[in-house]
Amino acid sequence: MLDTTLVGTPGLTSGSRGQKVLQWFDTKAYAVNAVGTFGTVGINTLRGPGLWNADLGINKNFSFGEARQLQFRSEFFNVFNNVNLGLPNSSVISSSFGRITSTTTPPRVIELALKFRF
Repeated sequence: MLDTTLVGTPGLTSGSRGQKVLQWFDTKAYAVNAVGTFGTVGINTLRGPGLWNADLGINKNFSFGEARQLQFRSEFFNVFNNVNLGLPNSSVISSSFGRITSTTTPPRVIELALKFRF
């Protein structure tokens, strides 16, 4: 975005999430600047989608006498299976300018474990 000129008012697009993925911001507000000149777009003028994640861990200990113990552990990563979108493409000369083409977090992952202590 350093070699880009601001020619309009940038703003987030409205509509459904699918429409926002195809065009996160108004791409018509940006243009390639003339050769040998600096662009007019400042640093941090674009904002990406937010990030929301919840992880959960549960364990239960079972004792067998004084010296032995069995531990059952379960861990849930991205427990609500929320899709966190990546940053939109910020290259003006790219055909996917303004589009979000990736995600930042994997889908829900569940891990189960048993541990025997003696």
